[in-house]
Amino acid sequence: MVRNPITMRFFSGRHAHRAVLIALFVVSLRMLLLPNLENPTWDHSAFQFTFAPEMLNAAPIILAVAVSPIAQGSIKKTVKIATVSDAETEAGNLIVNVGALPTGVIVADIANSNGIVTAQITVDCKMSIGTITIPLTVANRRGLANSTNLFVKIEANIPPVLGAYGLATLNLNSSVEFSPFTQQSDNGSIQRITAAASNFTGTFSVNLTTGVISIGKAGPVGQYTVTVTGVDNCGATATTQFNLNVLQAGAPLEADVTPRTTGNGTVTIADWTQVGRFVAGVDTILESSEFQRADCAPRATTGDGKITVADWVQAGRYAAGLDTGTNAAGPTRPDSTDPALGHQEAQPQSARFVRAVSRPIFRGQVAALPLEFNALGNENALGFTLSFDSRWLSFYRLTTATDITLTLNRKQSGQLGILLAKPAGQVFAAGTQTIITLEFIPSGGEDVIQTTLDFSDQIVQRGGADADAAPLSALSLIAAELTISGRATAHVSAASYLGASAAPDSIVSAFGTDLAPTTYAATTTPLPETLGGMRVTIQDRAGHQKAAPLFFVSPGQINYLVPDGLSDGLAIITITNADAVISRGLLHLERVAPALFTADASGKGLAAANVQHLRADGSERYERVAMVDPITQRLIGKPIELQAEEQTFLLLYGTGLRYRNDLSAVNARLGGLPVEGLPIEVLYVGPQGGYAGLDQINLRLPLALRGRGVVTVELEIDGYLTNPVAILIK
Repeated sequence: MVRNPITMRFFSGRHAHRAVLIALFVVSLRMLLLPNLENPTWDHSAFQFTFAPEMLNAAPIILAVAVSPIAQGSIKKTVKIATVSDAETEAGNLIVNVGALPTGVIVADIANSNGIVTAQITVDCKMSIGTITIPLTVANRRGLANSTNLFVKIEANIPPVLGAYGLATLNLNSSVEFSPFTQQSDNGSIQRITAAASNFTGTFSVNLTTGVISIGKAGPVGQYTVTVTGVDNCGATATTQFNLNVLQAGAPLEADVTPRTTGNGTVTIADWTQVGRFVAGVDTILESSEFQRADCAPRATTGDGKITVADWVQAGRYAAGLDTGTNAAGPTRPDSTDPALGHQEAQPQSARFVRAVSRPIFRGQVAALPLEFNALGNENALGFTLSFDSRWLSFYRLTTATDITLTLNRKQSGQLGILLAKPAGQVFAAGTQTIITLEFIPSGGEDVIQTTLDFSDQIVQRGGADADAAPLSALSLIAAELTISGRATAHVSAASYLGASAAPDSIVSAFGTDLAPTTYAATTTPLPETLGGMRVTIQDRAGHQKAAPLFFVSPGQINYLVPDGLSDGLAIITITNADAVISRGLLHLERVAPALFTADASGKGLAAANVQHLRADGSERYERVAMVDPITQRLIGKPIELQAEEQTFLLLYGTGLRYRNDLSAVNARLGGLPVEGLPIEVLYVGPQGGYAGLDQINLRLPLALRGRGVVTVELEIDGYLTNPVAILIK
């Protein structure tokens, strides 16, 4: 059956009208189909659809946004200028145009991203400062439009920002490309960049885009301040500076002291550390070139004949790149008028001071003693010598804040050379602060002891330097009065009787009262762990315990061997007799704790040593360093005769040194210092082999020692000095 076509009109308009029309369409369609349910044949020609606009579309909406001020000379600055929307047209399809613009302003590359409108605005350098109006229009696909105004504030041109440069160092007549470590920028464009330095005969050229400076044919040797100048498209200028150092190729640098003794042509943190070791007296500086390089402050004069805290700070500035390196110059030996060479008299108290703080000290416990520093706020580094009576106190360790670098000289008994520094360029905060906490092991005994923790200038001269390596004014050092009380045994090296430190397989003496009922000496090997009912137990910091083999016990003294296999650190020594009476004391276990035996077993005076004379034919003879005077019955030195036709060796005996590091790091010192230019060859440092805990040191004595008379000998082993002993040279 063919029915008449039905024409349906869909009225384009608001959504409410659309909903009504759709409902009418559905009703009509059902009326058409119901009579044909018995015959479902479908005639598509019965339907005709006609669309006819019956209502007008609303105009789109445009809203201008706030724009940050734009400077004169800005080129194609991309900004958000408006948001747009429309009821029927997708926001991204709306067209935005700009009306008539003020002279000197260009708006280009307008883009509409889903209703967010951006543009690139260019402002002429001569544009007047103030607020301008930019007309904006938006239109939809039907041509309906709407307008608004965009207000933009014009500000004065911003000068260019040039890249920042570090320190440049190059050799004479060499060339290099020197890059900035920050980028250059301008609101417009940089038109020209130049570089220049007074008295510099080389060339500079600057890449306009990257700021890289090409330095050519550098010269002459010296330090220069290079001024970099940039000019932007509006004629505004900006400058920056950097330091340029031209060096003589192959010549040594100030503060270049590692590796010893020639350096390596660069200054690093290792050189800073080594200069600190010179200042602290840990290492002995050699005159001539090494002294000249280490003596680097004041920087303006490349040294002053003194090795002080200021040199340490200056070396740190070179290592950190805060100052440009320079060829070594200045004094090659110490200034004989340098007050650091002798004791400095006490200074009147000043606002800047280091103060030792008193605390009660009890035997059998570690004593923690703070050092306080009252800073004025401009100090980068400090140096001083701390003194204590080694009869009553044995240095254990110290701690500092994490941002403080410490250089410590603990070679001299009863003295600590101390250097403290903040990182290069930084300073201590103003005010009073704890800079060090010292820990001591008090000596054994029962009596109440009064002693002091004092200061001197024997190792490190008191003083300081600011962050620019300039010496500081007076530094006061304030001592502390200390009281030691309680009861405990004392444990010291059986060779030197100094300190409360011991190494594995070394011999220790314990002193106290009523330790053993009588005297017993070991007569068997291996040594017994119980002797006369006495027993010595060592508990290390990890809690492990071992019995100590015993040499000798008596009411006032016990000699024992420190067993191997214990952890380094603070150990508790327990002495138990047959009646279970206990005495306790403290001992600091270290891998190396060297000490030398003396002829009279006092730890001082003539060495307990032998001399070996070896002839070219292989024959040899031995003699002792000490002998008994037949008249006075006292020990005296036996002169050692040095002859050209034979080699002479000094055989010293000690304990606590067999686990030392490389033999090349063991130094022999005569008279407390290396003899001028004399090589004292160290041939052997290790176990003696015949007796438990006994070590031996073999030295070759040079002929140049002839006629020197009494000479003191001490060894430096892994940074520790032994007690000095004496020999007599004929």
